[in-house]
Amino acid sequence: MIPEWFRIKSQEKFETEQTIFGFFDNYRFLSNFHKCAVMLPIDDPSINWIIYPSSENAYQAMKFKDNKHKFEIATLSPRESRRYGQIEPIEVEDWDSYRVIAMKMCIDAKFKEESLQNLLIYTFPMELVEANYWGDNFWGVCLNGDKWEGKNMLGKLLMDKRKEIMVERGLADADVHTVQDS
Repeated sequence: MIPEWFRIKSQEKFETEQTIFGFFDNYRFLSNFHKCAVMLPIDDPSINWIIYPSSENAYQAMKFKDNKHKFEIATLSPRESRRYGQIEPIEVEDWDSYRVIAMKMCIDAKFKEESLQNLLIYTFPMELVEANYWGDNFWGVCLNGDKWEGKNMLGKLLMDKRKEIMVERGLADADVHTVQDS
């Protein structure tokens, strides 16, 4: 449940800046917790892929080398997978330098689905900001006093993916100006 104060602050930002500020309601599909099939390769001689129920699950699974963890994460809800990824020791060396690449792979896999591509394109030209109230200022932004602070890496990766899809479909050329280019 989204706190009312957060919803009000997000709505103010949307109305004043035409920014999608928080991935909920009509923009829930932008959230990593949105339920959709995300298929990633696996190093296993008997199968080539695992299908995860969300990009959050896929992202958390990428923290592990052991397939046992990957299969377990595929059975969890997005929220449960996040907890799992926070509790179990990360097996991938230098995860902090790899995590943006891992998230990009998850976003690429998520947006292979044409209906999700269409929804992402319809957000153009708005800036996508993963505003949150749980303190994640790397993937999103958080309210610190009366100021929103954070890197918004998830929003930036989504805007990059949107631009990529638009170029692939001939809806824009590679030089299209988008907010993330500003």
